[in-house]
Amino acid sequence: MPDTIVDLSTDLEHRFKAEFGDQVTVERPLAASGMGARVTGVDLCEPLRPAQVELLLDTLAHCRLLTIAGQDLGRFSLAGFERFANYWGAP
Repeated sequence: MPDTIVDLSTDLEHRFKAEFGDQVTVERPLAASGMGARVTGVDLCEPLRPAQVELLLDTLAHCRLLTIAGQDLGRFSLAGFERFANYWGAP
């Protein structure tokens, strides 16, 4: 794995831990091309702060694919889904 990918992964993990807490892990890359990041330990049922939204959008921009694993779909309401979708902008 190239050093730049390792550095970016470490930086992302530090940023995620700072914004969401120490329970967060970031797995990157998900493909040999360097594309993709899988984040665990983020609860999307709770409203996000602007800095958290910015970090998610930055991660998507850099990695081109972002998965946020471990969501409790039983707790994820339609209102919560709409709130989360609105962070990403209009289609």
